[in-house]
Amino acid sequence: MKSNCILTLLALTTVIQAVNVSGTVVDARSGESIVGVNVFIPESGFGDATDLDGFFILRDVPAGKLTLRFSHIAYEERDTLIQIENQNFYLGEIQLSPVSLEGAPVEVTVQRNTIIDEDLDVASFQVNPEILSAVPPLHKDVFQIIQFSPSVTISDPLSPQYYVRGSDPSENLVQLDGMTIYNPQHFMSSNAIFNPYSIKNVEMLTGGFDAEFGGRNASILNITTREGHHHELHGEFKPSLSGLTGAVEFPLNDRTTTMVSGRALTDLLMRIIVGSPNLMTDFNATVRTTWGKTSVRWSGFLARDFMDYRFDRLALFFPEIMFDQFQIGFRTQTSNLALGVQTQTLVRPNLIWKNHLYQSRSDVSNATRFGYMVDDTTSALDVVLDYHSRYRSWIRENTFKSQLEWFAFRRQVLKLGMEWNALGLKNGSGFQPGSLSPVQRLYIAAGFLQDQWEGKHWQFRIGARFSRDDQRRQWNLEPRATVTLTTGASVWKLASGRYVQYLTTIDSKNDEFIQFLDYYTTLRRQEPMQSIQTIVSWERPLTPQSQLSVTAFYKELTRTYRSTFTAPAGVDSQSFRLEAGSGEAYGIEALWKGSFRGWSGWLSYGWSRGYRRYASVMQGKRILYDGDQPHHLKAVIWLKLTPEITVSNTFQYSSGFPRTWETGQLTQYYYDPYANTVGVYVMPITPVRNNVRFPPQMRWDVGWKKKLRSGFGFELAQYLGGLDADYELTIRNLLFLHRDPSYYFYLPRYGYYAYDLEWLPSVNATYTIKF
Repeated sequence: MKSNCILTLLALTTVIQAVNVSGTVVDARSGESIVGVNVFIPESGFGDATDLDGFFILRDVPAGKLTLRFSHIAYEERDTLIQIENQNFYLGEIQLSPVSLEGAPVEVTVQRNTIIDEDLDVASFQVNPEILSAVPPLHKDVFQIIQFSPSVTISDPLSPQYYVRGSDPSENLVQLDGMTIYNPQHFMSSNAIFNPYSIKNVEMLTGGFDAEFGGRNASILNITTREGHHHELHGEFKPSLSGLTGAVEFPLNDRTTTMVSGRALTDLLMRIIVGSPNLMTDFNATVRTTWGKTSVRWSGFLARDFMDYRFDRLALFFPEIMFDQFQIGFRTQTSNLALGVQTQTLVRPNLIWKNHLYQSRSDVSNATRFGYMVDDTTSALDVVLDYHSRYRSWIRENTFKSQLEWFAFRRQVLKLGMEWNALGLKNGSGFQPGSLSPVQRLYIAAGFLQDQWEGKHWQFRIGARFSRDDQRRQWNLEPRATVTLTTGASVWKLASGRYVQYLTTIDSKNDEFIQFLDYYTTLRRQEPMQSIQTIVSWERPLTPQSQLSVTAFYKELTRTYRSTFTAPAGVDSQSFRLEAGSGEAYGIEALWKGSFRGWSGWLSYGWSRGYRRYASVMQGKRILYDGDQPHHLKAVIWLKLTPEITVSNTFQYSSGFPRTWETGQLTQYYYDPYANTVGVYVMPITPVRNNVRFPPQMRWDVGWKKKLRSGFGFELAQYLGGLDADYELTIRNLLFLHRDPSYYFYLPRYGYYAYDLEWLPSVNATYTIKF
């Protein structure tokens, strides 16, 4: 008994003497924090990796002298000798010097990151922003690159909406510096409204995320911007035929840095040849300062788009004399504004306190027009169709978040947090411009608790999220759990959880030419959307430079909604209805990433199916959902020929998406005796939904990037005082002989006709000047 007490006392004394070692890793040249630095003790191999703010913590480190090693693929390795006493130790800032990545893979895999924990997150897609610059076919765009995730499918080629593992587009959350961004794509281009120069980190969770995250059921795309250079002025200037792109970053004082970027873009082909004016702009700024162990980040973002597009000038396969005065197109205006402030305080070496306050706004409007005239010489009566529709959506969100992260004991992390959202939404629809509906107010309160444990060959994370809105007294419980088991070189992961969402979007596919925008509405008088997800994955390195992962998922949509517009109450207005339903989705995904004989990148294949059930559709029978594409093969591959030249390829093949080809329509007429006008509302009455599948789509793009050492671009950079200049060449749509129609529409007595916006390969060349 006495010996047992002595052993227990010795064990407790060892734990008490073990301390926590923490610090922040920064770039020695710019002073910016570095994400994904491996910090470990070489003798034991025990370590951690830095998060978004460059912060790391090693727990229960024994007292005495030891060496800390700091390792990152883009920086020189550094060893630091420290003396540990019997108290927690804060190292302050550790500086690493950058190195050239000649011939090395661009992607960096780390153990711990901002929202992705590589050891525990089952479904994640991580992108180093350097890839956006290394692969010109991606246009340095976030939304171009996430399309190459095996979990993402794209339905309409012209629509920026994307589907993640059988869920609807409304279930995807996009964040910029933690702020929710609504309709985050530039209209008609499927490009993100974020300047790629300003991006520091891109992470995407495609399911199985922990209790900290809520509000959306399918995916979280988190984009983090740069903090600014700590020592001198740097930036980028990029003139091109499509507009101007620029960014600068510089220090304000010893503790404060800032970054400002902006773009103004237009499509000259549509503006000059097609006669469609268009302008896309976005601006964002970040200011970061530190006071002792507290860092503060202010973020601001503004984007505005305008486009008046005439599709009738791009029609293919139309009989020349079929119609007179034929017109089809749309006119859109969008705006986004987000302002926020984040704080992070190291209360103790093992306790972090985070707060975030922001406001996000969105205002979108889209008007569709379709009209023609048929000259009937037999009865001397002209038949005229003049159809107009307009949809508007107005959103205001105010959010406050607070979170404590406690590195409690050896290999244990506790998280506790709360969130409060105040939402205001207005929608408007009709056949003529009309006013918006009254503001729908929704207040959501949420809290979460999460505990994470780590053993030698296993890790376990369990948590719960509690949420409710102001219309209900009952709290919704969202339990979530993840477990990881390492067996030899293989890693097995299992995640399961329940997810709740209080917003949805209105489906306008049957009323607009193409639904480019999300029109959000609350579920104030409805039960929230709910899903239960189970994900299993297996990972294994094939070579020291490559890794293969296979993931299977099953998603039960216990409550989903079909939000559609109904017949108008008057000539110029519409209302929409919500119908509750259910569904399911399942599939399997394989992803290889790494390098082989100088080639780097990733290759993925996915097979999935998705279904829905609604009482009013086919008597409640199971139907294919709109984003169902069973097979998709994707590749992003690049080769560094020399230190100055990089060649890249992107390839996508996907099954066609399902659509309803109408076999009948019911036309309702409304006569207004005061205005002497007639309103027409056409409602499809096809008894089968999604009764056809479009042809498969296939696309291959190539790119060439060269660091200039002579010539016009180099001399221009020298004249402007730039440090460097790049030349980029992109050839898109090399498989132009394989037709990928962008849209089909039906005309009675003539059948279905297709639009294709890219009939031939397109070439784009740009210079980028860095200073």
